Formats: sequence, C-alpha cells, structure tokens
Amino acid sequence: MRKLYSFLVFLVIANVGYSQTIENYYKEASARSELKDYMGAIAILTKAIELYPMSARAYTTRGIMKFELEDYRGAIQDFNKAVEVDPTNKDSFLMSQLGLGNAKSQLKDYHGAIQAFNVIIESYPQDYSALSSRGSAKLELEDYRGAIQDFNNAIELKPKSSWAYSKRAHAKYYLNDKEGACLDWSKAGELGDSTAYDMIKKFCNN
Repeated sequence: MRKLYSFLVFLVIANVGYSQTIENYYKEASARSELKDYMGAIAILTKAIELYPMSARAYTTRGIMKFELEDYRGAIQDFNKAVEVDPTNKDSFLMSQLGLGNAKSQLKDYHGAIQAFNVIIESYPQDYSALSSRGSAKLELEDYRGAIQDFNNAIELKPKSSWAYSKRAHAKYYLNDKEGACLDWSKAGELGDSTAYDMIKKFCNN
C-alpha cells in the first residue's frame, strides 16, 4: 500500500483560516517530516492540538505522521478524531477517510477499509485515490470483478497510472483472463513499472 506522505504538502499549504500561530506549528511539523523526523512532527502537532483542540487539520496531519511510523492504530484514532471535531472540513474529511482506509488495509481489515473508501466515493465518485485503493482492498478479498471495475474507473481518471494497470492485471489473471492480464502488465511496463516485466516473464512467456 502506498504511503500517505505526499499528502502532507497539500495539508500544510491549505488555508483553513487559523491564526499564524497554528500555521507556525504546521510549518515546523512539515519541516520535521521532510527530514523524516516523524516523532518530532508528532510532538509539535500534539502541542498544536493542546492549543487548538478543534483543529481537524492537526489531527489529520498527526495521523499521517503516525501512519509513516507504522502506528496504524494510532493513525486511525487521529483520523476518526479529525472527522469528529469538524465533519464539515472537506479537505480534512477526505484526507482522514483516505488515511483511515489505508491504515485499515495495513491492518488487513479490508472490509473496514472499503467502508472508508465508500464514504469518499459516495460524495466524490471520481476520486482516483479512493477508487484505486478500494480496488486494491477488493483484490485482497478476492472480489476480482469488483476490483477490476474500480481499476477501470481509476484508469479512466488517470490513464498513465502504471500502478492501476498492474493491479488490474493481477485481478484479470486470477479470473483466468491471461491475455488481458498480460496486456495490462505490458502497459504498466510501458508506463514505467519495471516489475511488470518480471510478471510477464513469470506468467506470460509460456
């Protein structure tokens, strides 16, 4: 499962209307995270939460830091808290639900992960991250047809997503669609996924 680190930049630069004081906490936490000092970032964000306990953004960002440290249960607590304190904050809500789904996937709670991704997709049916992540969770549950549908939609949104092609190839292979799987691995390889060629050698060249 892909890491959530790249989303931090979005959260830090987003303007949510708080004072410069809390912005300083976010900037310092961002600087620590760029140095991979996630524990330091968590300590800073915890201070921010003590001063601004209704900041959904602070909980969401701290959840991302915990995710990076593989503290998935702690991350889930923060993502849930972010939604609880401010369910109307669209940006934090989306990020928290996505983080919640990814953290549950890491804990192999794929049904719970799908529920979290469903919440996003119900309101934002063209959210690539939620669709592709839900497809991955369905793949783990051996819902191959459901996974393929999610990857189809994800590819429509991002036609150059080697990851989605590679994942869809696995689902097709498990459904005995070897030709379709090999075509998808070939496309994933063209788009930069070098591991796709290993899959072709293993499953297609015989």
